[in-house]
Order: sequence, then structure tokens, then C-alpha cells
Amino acid sequence: MRILKKQFKHYVITYLILIVWYLICCVIFIPYLILGGFINIILYIASVYTFYKYYFTLSFKLGLSATIFYFLPFGLIFLFGFYFSPIAAMYLIFFPMSIISWVGAIIFLVILKKYLEIEPNLKEEHEIEMKVRNMDFETRKNRLLGMVRIDKFLDLEKAQLFLGMSKYDIKALIYDLAGEKKLEGDFKDNRFIITSNIDDFLLELELSFINWQEKTTLSHTKVR
Repeated sequence: MRILKKQFKHYVITYLILIVWYLICCVIFIPYLILGGFINIILYIASVYTFYKYYFTLSFKLGLSATIFYFLPFGLIFLFGFYFSPIAAMYLIFFPMSIISWVGAIIFLVILKKYLEIEPNLKEEHEIEMKVRNMDFETRKNRLLGMVRIDKFLDLEKAQLFLGMSKYDIKALIYDLAGEKKLEGDFKDNRFIITSNIDDFLLELELSFINWQEKTTLSHTKVR
């Protein structure tokens, strides 16, 4: 299973919005914040941060702890008699507002739990992506071509990662080469299985990558 970048960012932003909403609610009802709400906020923020860093197991545990202890400050409020204070009237505003973030956090944790088993793979993908970003185009191109030579197929996702090209552009490039009878093969899922001569394919692919890079660089230069 692979989490798309847009989907991953959507989860991070949604989770962060829930925490900010929860913080606003706590500020409205100060007794809740003082009697333990601030601890939940810290736990939720830590959960968001660890999720962003691909530590899904730790993020899940932190978020679950904050969700479980959500009601603890309410018990302390009644224990210390805050419900007799006029400020306790704010509870009628706080509870309906804060319960939204609480329910939202539960839904998010249910979604997050699905990714716990694939955490190592996702972290590895993220680390590879970070390393690739630090490579120059020539190094990335040679690395990809080497993988194609060994595997005898072109992985579209890896090509997208190593070259910064969209899958649409990569497929278009392959269709152009096929139309010029410079390669033969078949698409299977996100892979293009090569059935023609691998050396001819690599030569044409390398020239196409170089031309694409030159056009992209020229385009960016004109925009500036």
C-alpha cells in the first residue's frame, strides 16, 4: 500500500486543524485547560509531528493517549467544584465545540491504524525520496537507467521519483518511442515490461530524458 503525497498532506493538515480547533476550545474554557487540557494539547501536537515524520506507531500511541484522557479534566472540574462557578457556564459552549475535535481525532486514529503495519516500508520510501532529491539530474538518470538494465522493466513510480517527471509525461515518452518503433513492450500496472533490445531502449530513453530535461530547464528560464 502506498500513501500518495497529496493524501498524506491532506491527513497532516486535517489532523493539525483538529488540534488547533481543540486549542481554541480549551482557551474558551480555562478550567479545562488548567486541569489537564494542556497535556492533551501537547500529546496531540506531538502526535501530529511524529505522523509528519512517518513515525506512525508513536503518533498513534500519542493520539490515543490524548483521546483517552480527554474526559479527565472534566472529572477534576467537578471534583474541585468548578461547576458552581459562573465560568462553568462556558462549559455549555466548550463541550459541543471540543467534542468535534475529539470525534475527528478518533476517526483519524482509525485511519492511521491501517498504516501501522506498513510503517517500515513508508519510512524507507520517504528516506529514499529525500536522498534522491539531493542527487543531481545526471546521477538520478544513471541510477534509473541502471535499475532498468537489471530489472528489464521501467517502474513508472521510480521514474517519476528519480526524474521529477509526471507519469503522464513518462507514458507519453514511451508511446512516442513505440510509435517510432524504437522499443517494444507492455504496460503492467505501474511498470513497462521491455520486450525489445534493452540496450537500444536505454539509449533512446536516455536521449529522451536529456531532451526533456533541457526543455524543462529552458521553460523555467523563460518564466523567470
